[in-house]
Amino acid sequence: MNREQLLLIDSANLKAINKTNWTKKNLFVFSTSIQPKRIVQQENGNLFVAIGHCIMEYNYVTKSASLITGFIDQNGFHDGSLPEARFDTPREILILPSNKLLVADRANNRIRLIDLGWNVSFSICSGVSSTRDGNISYCGVVCPLALLAVNDTVYVGQNGAIRAVQGEIIIIIINNQCLHCVYELMVNHRVFEIET
Repeated sequence: MNREQLLLIDSANLKAINKTNWTKKNLFVFSTSIQPKRIVQQENGNLFVAIGHCIMEYNYVTKSASLITGFIDQNGFHDGSLPEARFDTPREILILPSNKLLVADRANNRIRLIDLGWNVSFSICSGVSSTRDGNISYCGVVCPLALLAVNDTVYVGQNGAIRAVQGEIIIIIINNQCLHCVYELMVNHRVFEIET
């Protein structure tokens, strides 16, 4: 995609709009019944797409989409390897450094970290629908809808509040396999509500 184009989700179609003459062109049809909820562009021009209950990657050059994790028409929850991970209505994708994504997994009440390099997914926050503050194994979020990164803080837009996640997230890898995805709590790693 070039800077002279805008992306548009029109029903289940991904379209490019030329900003010079405002003509539309179909790029890809994801499904006849499931509409993408969020698209974000990578530095290489490819797109990550939250659609149904999965995350897909759209290759702008080949005009093809491939499944990264989850199932487009099957919801659920499971952390672990990307082929086995399950999501329930992911709504937002945030691209992080080091080949990682943060996903607002709305109906599971979780923020999920996807490590594309190690091919794993794990949860930040407990999955309990609550506004509990605290460390990442205890805190809660309620139907997260939006993510925004500013410096070392990720802001989470959820039903009725804006929350913040601070600190670093670490996955311990043993023999190139995530035997147990562990997030290590840093001294300042906590989730808290922002006064609005």
